[in-house]
Parts: sequence; C-alpha cells; structure tokens
Amino acid sequence: MTYIHKEPETHERFYTIPEAARLLGIKAYALRRAINDGVIPAYKFNGSSRWLVKLSEVQAAITNLRAGGWDE
Repeated sequence: MTYIHKEPETHERFYTIPEAARLLGIKAYALRRAINDGVIPAYKFNGSSRWLVKLSEVQAAITNLRAGGWDE
C-alpha cells in the first residue's frame, strides 16, 4: 500500500474499494484481502483515509490470481 502526498499525475481514474468491487463484480472483502496481502496496489492521497485503486491494476491482478486458482 502506498501513501502519496500529492495528486496523481496519471489520467487513469482511481476508485474506492467498494466502487471497484462493484464495477468488477467481486466482493469488496476479497479486494481488501488482496490489497492487505500485497497482491493489488492501493493508494492514499493527501492524507485521505480512503484507500483507492486503479481498475487496470485490479483487473490484471484478478487475471493472474484466477489463473492460479484464486477464489473471490
């Protein structure tokens, strides 16, 4: 998990964990578990209390994990 003290310089949108889980059709607790296990990167900006993720990074991790038998 990464703390960033300035706004991101990327054009990709960041999503909260519940938003990303809903959009990808997975459970929020499974996404949190993958973040806590260091499988999926998560970010905090400007002292926010919310962890944010990039959908592209979550999708890539899900693809890799499913290939290895991940059960969400």
